[in-house]
Amino acid sequence: MSDEIDAKDRLSTAFKGLLVRVRNGTPPEWDAVITAATATFFYSDNSRSDVTQAPIIIRSGEYTYLQSQDKCVSEHLVALRVEVDGTTQVLTKSYPKQPGKCQTRNDIILAPALASTSEDGDKSKDSPSKGVELR
Repeated sequence: MSDEIDAKDRLSTAFKGLLVRVRNGTPPEWDAVITAATATFFYSDNSRSDVTQAPIIIRSGEYTYLQSQDKCVSEHLVALRVEVDGTTQVLTKSYPKQPGKCQTRNDIILAPALASTSEDGDKSKDSPSKGVELR
């Protein structure tokens, strides 16, 4: 009987917030580094909180986590400061409300930007861009 009670206690105390994993998915040879990560969490009770990790060094293949408070997250915004080729970029992405649902897990990947198509419709293959985006 005590096993049943312990299991129920564990279930009732399970984390109810949002865990965001931020991963650097750029090629190692790019030497792209995430130097700061921030999330703003908006809760179903109309409150909000901010979590920032800085300074950090997240290289290719590495990751970090941003965690909300232990309550229902209705939407969130993530911003990363990234250094690529000596240039600093700030990338943001929002994750809007889904009515009646709590957001509990999100995996965000810093990845090479999808190749853009030139005006003549040709995708350049001569000089690969080191542009990055959040996916």
